[in-house]
Amino acid sequence: MQKLLKSIMLVGLLFVSYLLAAGNTDPISQIEHDVLANNGGKYDITGYFASYHFSSDTKSNWTFTFASRYGGKTYQLLGDTSEENMQRMGIFGWKPINVTPNPPQYYMVQYKRTPFGWILFDIDEEGNCKNVYKLAGQDPVTKGFSYDVDGDGHTDRLDGLGCKVTGESVQFFSAQQSSSSQSSSSQSSSSQGNITVGTAQLGNLAEAAVTIYKIEDNGSFTPLWNETTSSGDTLDEIGKFNIHADELHDEEYYLFKVVGGKDWDADDNGIKDAHFTLNRGTIRLVAKGKDIKVAGNNLRVTQVSELIYESVVKQIKYNFNKANFQTVLQNSIVKIVQDINQDGTVDIQDMLQFDPVNDKNRLTHIYKLKAQDIIDLIHLGRIPALFFSAQIGHYNTGGESHNIALSNDGTKAYIADGRDGLVIIDISNPQTPTQIGFFDTTGIAWDVALSNDGTKAYVANGAGLAIIDIRDPQNPTLLGSYYTAAGVWDVAVSQDGTKVYVTDGDRVGLLIIDIRDPQNPTLLGSCNIARIAFQVVLSKDGTKAYVANGAGLAIIDIRDPQNPTLLGSYYTAAGVWNVAVSQDGTKAYVVNEAGLAIIDINNPQNPTLLGSFNTAGISRNVALSSDGTKAYMTDSSNGLVIIDIGNPQNPTLISSCDTAGTAYGVALSQDGTKAYIADGENGLVIVDVSEPENFISFKSNALIGSYNLAGYALDIVLSQDGTKAYVADGWQGLAIIDVSNPQNPTQISSSGTGGYAHGVALSSIRKYAYVANYTKGLAILDIRDPQNPTLLGFYDTAGTAWDIILSNDGKKAYVADYSNGLVIIDVNNPQNPTQIGHYDTDGYAYGITLSRDGTKAYVADGWHGLAIIDVSNPQTPTQISSCDIGRSAYGVVLSQDEKKAYVADGDSGLTIIDIQVPQNPTILGSYNLAGTGGISWNVALSNDGTKAYVADDSNGVVIIDVSDPQNPTLLGSYATNGRAHRIVLSKNGTYAYVADEIGGLKVIDLTLFE
Repeated sequence: MQKLLKSIMLVGLLFVSYLLAAGNTDPISQIEHDVLANNGGKYDITGYFASYHFSSDTKSNWTFTFASRYGGKTYQLLGDTSEENMQRMGIFGWKPINVTPNPPQYYMVQYKRTPFGWILFDIDEEGNCKNVYKLAGQDPVTKGFSYDVDGDGHTDRLDGLGCKVTGESVQFFSAQQSSSSQSSSSQSSSSQGNITVGTAQLGNLAEAAVTIYKIEDNGSFTPLWNETTSSGDTLDEIGKFNIHADELHDEEYYLFKVVGGKDWDADDNGIKDAHFTLNRGTIRLVAKGKDIKVAGNNLRVTQVSELIYESVVKQIKYNFNKANFQTVLQNSIVKIVQDINQDGTVDIQDMLQFDPVNDKNRLTHIYKLKAQDIIDLIHLGRIPALFFSAQIGHYNTGGESHNIALSNDGTKAYIADGRDGLVIIDISNPQTPTQIGFFDTTGIAWDVALSNDGTKAYVANGAGLAIIDIRDPQNPTLLGSYYTAAGVWDVAVSQDGTKVYVTDGDRVGLLIIDIRDPQNPTLLGSCNIARIAFQVVLSKDGTKAYVANGAGLAIIDIRDPQNPTLLGSYYTAAGVWNVAVSQDGTKAYVVNEAGLAIIDINNPQNPTLLGSFNTAGISRNVALSSDGTKAYMTDSSNGLVIIDIGNPQNPTLISSCDTAGTAYGVALSQDGTKAYIADGENGLVIVDVSEPENFISFKSNALIGSYNLAGYALDIVLSQDGTKAYVADGWQGLAIIDVSNPQNPTQISSSGTGGYAHGVALSSIRKYAYVANYTKGLAILDIRDPQNPTLLGFYDTAGTAWDIILSNDGKKAYVADYSNGLVIIDVNNPQNPTQIGHYDTDGYAYGITLSRDGTKAYVADGWHGLAIIDVSNPQTPTQISSCDIGRSAYGVVLSQDEKKAYVADGDSGLTIIDIQVPQNPTILGSYNLAGTGGISWNVALSNDGTKAYVADDSNGVVIIDVSDPQNPTLLGSYATNGRAHRIVLSKNGTYAYVADEIGGLKVIDLTLFE
């Protein structure tokens, strides 16, 4: 051993001595003191030695490898390692080699910047030091040897030191410390000396990188310390790191960021797993210095602290105020955790001391349900905020779900599923709903109601009323029908089960039908309300019908079913879709396009408004809690919106849960803990509403700015300097918005375009805007004065102009002209644009982009996929090839190297196409968003080309990892609370600007959760 160590010591010194200045040696005790004193005894491993078998032409069988932070290079040591050569003061050399070395046998660290400031040690299987030596060797000045620092005639062992290796660092400690301290890493489960340790714990994370930041007054983060979490034999030893408690200031805020690591208790059962689970994600914790000190060794960075961080990071980055931030933190904490430390108060200590093993049942309900899902997402490197929802179950019905009724026992949901008729779903396990049966009603199923005994379903199916026997839910059968002159929208059943009340879509109003003989239903009476009747609900005593009639609320006396009469009406400013009545019959809750109106109906002849609440989107339906204090509304933009109606004069928002589709109908479970939503093309969605006050709209947190336009925002481009956004705003034309402050966009001006602005492009050369003007073709506007844009010229194409792009010189406009294919227009004279070329594609041209050299146009051609067109001669464009993607292509963008095209694929998501050989484009991969309720209209790429941001209608902005184009994966989504139609990124990739068809301009911070 002594011979081997002497060889290694000499080689190590020769290898590094040329980097170092000359110096002198120190006594053993001083060396040990210096090692412990410097850097708190913690060092990066500089390199290591490993035994390796080489060819017989050399006697050396050792390699030396620089640690990864020095480049990871490996060298073969050369020379004779025999003791005789050592005694002859033999000189060794080295040469770089391309091999993967064997596992390390001896490690090196530098504790002092002198020729002999090096430590050599070996470790056992658990990373604990077995032997520690002071490295000695040839002095580069005197050329003399110094193996024996203390002059005792033996190799210089540092027996007073122990150590523990974690990752690429080592922590030295006094060998006199307890054995339990020695068996843990840089810190044990309790304080070592004056060190206070925290734990990184999804399950316990070994070898994770920890960075501790100070949060500055402006919300920026200043890195202070880097740590690595410990390994060990037991969970108590794993995941520890120095929290630097003694160095924290009481009134400052700090961020703990834990990245990566090996999870040794992935299921949080308190038992060390046989094999670790690799963590690819990040968990963070933010708290004030004095609170961190109170938590001390009980501090844990967990999935709970990460969720709370994600809920407050927007406040930190954009509106950080130390004076009120503790309240911001507290408001998030009480939504997620319960009283962890049993002190009678839910506060910041309950977040700091949350133990995923022992406290998993001390979370509020939805976070308890989602706990393991959140951990799994973090393991995969995902950001929980971009996935989190109160949704607990989902079933894609295949049609377009409009309304829903529940069986009396709450085990089955009956869905009016548009053209797919009636769909029956088993919801006995709300997390895994499954289809039982269906019945094709031949018409469009808009609504469904059940008989009191649950044996019959009454379906408003567009063409009339269908009565269906559902006693055998696997085989429902038609009993009878009643056809009306116009479409039937809604149906309600009388308490005695002898009559149904249906709303007629042709201004007939309300129809009353006798269903005592279900095989032969007959008309009893009707009431013409001079409006299209959408929905009906009955009073508890069965004497009145309340009808949402498009323009407001109609109250009808139905005591004489053969002669119903109008009692009174209340008209609203927005169209009315739905109505619900309070249990006591004194209030009607009317859902109109603007939100909720609460109406006093004590006097049915003179209903009056009590209060109202406006939502972001178009509200569709409403259900009331059994105690009458909450209204559950479906909203086209926000999914499920929950409103406190305890004070009818002042209804207030409790929370919302965005759904992927277009939320139409809603029904509550009997116990009020679940909401069942008919979510349009997304089918059935089940949301846990047991604690709605605890919902956090994580997906909306990254939405930092918005401007609600008067029209329908369909396309967007940015000015060269990124300070202005130009939005194609439907009938309102072109809107110009100041986005120099992305948190507060303001409109500069707008200009009509003489048509319906659907797409927009800018000329950087001549300061003109070119608008794809739908049925009016092309419009050109002078935008040199952004406060006063003026129309310059028009060109009416033969088709419907959807999208537009300009040539690099700004002299030609390429228009995706729907059924007319590609149109090329000379815009050199903006007052008189003229068509110079045309190619009629096989499909419907929705979107277009050009190659960088302007010789090829890539057209998103609807059901015919991607069309590649040679436009090198703009007068005679010709098709090079096409690529069928199986669904409807709406938008296209190219990679920076123009080797790949990314196609927004309608209701199917994203398709990636290899276009290196334009004559033979081939599909590389795709990410399927079918069944999620969105429509992929457009796509933008991150600057590094690894992420695709898809404008996916009601799904908002969907983020897809495309670093492996053959296997794209979902990274999450950002909610826009509307219908995302187009997206463009800022030059630095920080912000996404979204043209939201309903919500106008939306600005998203893409870096908020990083």
